[in-house]
Amino acid sequence: MLRLEKDRFEKRAFNYFDIISYLESKIQGLLIETVVKNKLKGSAQ
Repeated sequence: MLRLEKDRFEKRAFNYFDIISYLESKIQGLLIETVVKNKLKGSAQ
């Protein structure tokens, strides 16, 4: 998935839906909003 995220033809799908965060939430058993908030907190620091 990470490789596809960098592909210019596949990139558009990632703009509409954060597939990586969705998958991380399912693996970790968290809500997707929690994963996204954690990512935003990490990028702001």
